[in-house]
Amino acid sequence: MRRVLAVAVGLWLGCSAPAPSVPSTAQAAESGAKPKTKEKPMLKSDADFAGAYKSFLEKSGKPTELMNENKSLRKGDWRFFARGDRPGVKFDEAAVSASGEVIDQSHQPAW
Repeated sequence: MRRVLAVAVGLWLGCSAPAPSVPSTAQAAESGAKPKTKEKPMLKSDADFAGAYKSFLEKSGKPTELMNENKSLRKGDWRFFARGDRPGVKFDEAAVSASGEVIDQSHQPAW
C-alpha cells in the first residue's frame, strides 16, 4: 500500500512540476543560433540533373544507357529526361526539379 501511495505522489508531483523551457525558433534566431534543419542541396549543373535521373532509373530497376534530356522542354528549375535509341522512341520519361524531386508518369496528378 505504501508503494502504491509513493508512486501516486511521485506521479502527482511530476505532473505539477513546471515544464522545462525550450527556446522558440524566434528566440534562437535572435541569439544567432541556426535551426537544425537539414536542407537538400539544389541541383545546379546539367551533370547533377542527369545524375538524379540516372539514380531514379537505378532505383526503379531500369537500364541507364541511352538516356537524354529534351532541352527544348526546360521550364524554370525543371528538366525533362527520357531513354531512347532513336528520335521518336521514348521510354521512362521523367521530370527532374532543381531540388532533386523526380516525377514520372506514375505520378498522374502531378504529371
